[in-house]
Amino acid sequence: MRVLPTALAAVGSLCLTLALILAWCLVGVRTTGFMKRWFPSYQYLLKAHIDYLMMIGLLFVYLLPPVHTFSADASASHCCRYERRLSG
Repeated sequence: MRVLPTALAAVGSLCLTLALILAWCLVGVRTTGFMKRWFPSYQYLLKAHIDYLMMIGLLFVYLLPPVHTFSADASASHCCRYERRLSG
């Protein structure tokens, strides 16, 4: 199964946005009574925030190898062209 890097970047952006929203909810739960009524279990909110951060990390690790492969191929072909100009 082939996954496009743009799809992974979109999913990573969505997970990062959700992790940021959960972080602000954590701040709200710690400071206001209104948010404590919405989220009665602080621990589950914190676990969800950490889970999203771990998913972002895994997507980042999965997304990096193709990016480095393409950039290495591009620089190698550029280097070979430069050497051909010097020799020819």
